[in-house]
Amino acid sequence: MKIEKKSNHEEDWQVTGCPYRLIVRTASGIKPVYTTEINVCTGLGPAKNILSDTILDKDQFIRLNQFDKQKQFTPIVDGNDFILTDKEEKSAGRKIVIYGGGGTAAACYRKGFFGDDIRTQDQKFIKENQKNQVIWIARNFEKAGTGKLATSALSNAKMRQELFYGDLQSIQETKDNRLILIFKKTGGHKQDLPEIFEIDCDQFIYSVGQDDSYMRCVCEEIETDLTLITDEEGMVLNVSSKDKQVIFFGAAAMAVREKEYMEATWKWLQSENIGGDVGPGSMPPSRAQIKRYTFLQGHKPISINANMDSKHLIIKFLEEEKSIRHTVIQDFVADILQARKENAPSGASRTTIYELLVKHGLENIIEINGLGHLVKKVVPAPAHPPSSTLLSWLGPQRETSDAIPIISSVSVEKKPTQPFKSGEEILQSSLLV
Repeated sequence: MKIEKKSNHEEDWQVTGCPYRLIVRTASGIKPVYTTEINVCTGLGPAKNILSDTILDKDQFIRLNQFDKQKQFTPIVDGNDFILTDKEEKSAGRKIVIYGGGGTAAACYRKGFFGDDIRTQDQKFIKENQKNQVIWIARNFEKAGTGKLATSALSNAKMRQELFYGDLQSIQETKDNRLILIFKKTGGHKQDLPEIFEIDCDQFIYSVGQDDSYMRCVCEEIETDLTLITDEEGMVLNVSSKDKQVIFFGAAAMAVREKEYMEATWKWLQSENIGGDVGPGSMPPSRAQIKRYTFLQGHKPISINANMDSKHLIIKFLEEEKSIRHTVIQDFVADILQARKENAPSGASRTTIYELLVKHGLENIIEINGLGHLVKKVVPAPAHPPSSTLLSWLGPQRETSDAIPIISSVSVEKKPTQPFKSGEEILQSSLLV
């Protein structure tokens, strides 16, 4: 896929009113899609594949990269596929080797150890909680992250002697369909291993980053038009063309303006007291950026992430509730930012956020959904007792043969009753007329 500008292709441009077109590959061939606006939210790029046609021949990689229904796991799998689906959680215990030193590899180690990633943030790395044996290997671990989840994975892997420095050299298959991984030691790290060492396993997970070259090819024609866009408070929103018609969000924005995007996003994260479990290009700040952008376009949020959204967006969200004083909003947001800092890197707990709502008298106006999303409390309408059935004395038939019941809520003004006239009086009054 790539983006093309009309000014560069006047000779074969087919739709006059569209300044851009996407060239896309479909099952039936390459197609142009003409448009006036393009929003790109594709992520940084596909996972780097260091195995196919290098460590393994292409056919062998394709075979080992398929889900094995009998084993109930994929013998060789990319780290993103491992952590973002539950299909690798169903098998019995196995031996796993993770290759890579970044944040995704850290998440793979945690999920591999516990068997899943549901409410495991506070679980201990002990035998009772362990489902699989996990070995973690990388050239270095400098990009694993500084947050609680990453550092706990690193420290426990090291303490359990499951962390090694090495560079993958080759992969071999055994007769019983297991894998033999050959590594070469890297750096001057002290570890009791030969220069070339091997480890056997049932499953090999590789997580060595993403390839952003694809994204740069997508925007090659408009690359010089792209600019990093921030709001008035310095929060990164996106990377946009000069005419604001082509916009890259989240990790896609980082792919096309990596240095500027990363510097600005790190600066914003620090200003908001957001901890080291997230970073530029990851999903939480990307969601916050998109939410802030859509707000500035006129779309009001229905919920706020107390640990991730911009403080200015939290203020605007609370100002929608006219009963909350401005000073209360300012004080509450200041306390939220302090709670983020004090509970770094994971952020304020649900209990802490609720205590702050109570402290500022907001608990009857704002409630918490999930772990930390603020939503406006819906006050249920008062329940009215069911009305008694009209004409209940008639039973289910609701009609009589000798009467026509009339029901009205109109009150008739009562007039003074006139005395009854005799026949003679009536006759006299008629004669007078």
